[in-house]
Amino acid sequence: EMTRELRRGCDLAVSTPGRMIDMVRSKATGLSRVSVVVLDEADRMLDMGFGGQVRTILRNVRPDAQTLMFSATFGRKVAEVAGETLNRPLRINVGSTGASSEHVSQHVMVLNSHHAKIAWTNEMLPVLASVGKTIVFVASRADCELLAKNMREHRDILARGLAVDCIHGDRHQSDRNASLAAFKKGKLAALVATDVAARGLDVADVATVVNFNPAKNLDQHVHRVGRAGRMSKAKNKDAASVQKSAHAVGTAYTLLMRKDANFANTLLEAFRREGRPVGEEHLALASRSKHYKGGAGSSSAVSRKKPNEVMEVRQRTPIAAGTSTSSKTSIVDHSYYGPGPSTLDSTNSNKKGRWN
Repeated sequence: EMTRELRRGCDLAVSTPGRMIDMVRSKATGLSRVSVVVLDEADRMLDMGFGGQVRTILRNVRPDAQTLMFSATFGRKVAEVAGETLNRPLRINVGSTGASSEHVSQHVMVLNSHHAKIAWTNEMLPVLASVGKTIVFVASRADCELLAKNMREHRDILARGLAVDCIHGDRHQSDRNASLAAFKKGKLAALVATDVAARGLDVADVATVVNFNPAKNLDQHVHRVGRAGRMSKAKNKDAASVQKSAHAVGTAYTLLMRKDANFANTLLEAFRREGRPVGEEHLALASRSKHYKGGAGSSSAVSRKKPNEVMEVRQRTPIAAGTSTSSKTSIVDHSYYGPGPSTLDSTNSNKKGRWN
């Protein structure tokens, strides 16, 4: 069907790089008359290994074609492709390059085990669900299924009737679409996702992002965090609603363990550049990284710590307004290296070619 449509002719074609190359090879279409090329989420395409395909397409369009490249980050890979394929490009930055959205408050939670991360996520979901939709990012397909299953079976989540689903590369596309549609309609309290399955994900009114596993790099972290705090695109909003949405704030939690000291340091440097507060437990973990440079914000207590010393304190479980402070269902038995915010209020953060 796609082949027939392309052979019939069109003015605009939206495609993945690989499928477009397939269509050209099958003679369904050609690129010699293409005058405009738009590369959306260029950094994500390059991170996923589509660099060669993108370069092949750009080499085979009209020599005078106009190319527009959109990217949430501008790392080395994007800069290389831009330098190779663009002719005296005009670069427009919206906000700071490589910086997370200023409308999303960020919290780093340093936990002492994988089990503690699961417990934290399970106990937090009912609280997060009272605020809005939640996306939980994991590193692998196996983790995606296991965490979603664990969340669905948790007593508090079951008692509140909260629905949880997951999307990853091993699920059939129709199943992923159904899960995503349910999430957009508000039928799911949380969606557990891998980075690949969540590419291009644009869901309005996501209040919270939980990085269950840390991102591979800062660019990927920026992409994840950017899923929160997006304004609703409903056309029938009144002026007051639009004004409120424009200042909406999302929240992102990144769950780290002792082995994640290097990424903790990466986040520390990013937070300092962006003027974000840094919690003591975050600073303590980052200071164990071989790349740690110290600097402003280091506390004397941290600087005096021995390399193998662990600062372990009990978790203060976040409590939603109007709920009981009883500790019977809290996870205080799962200690971690620092206290979390006592509420979800963003003001109550941790202290601070050719076709080959």
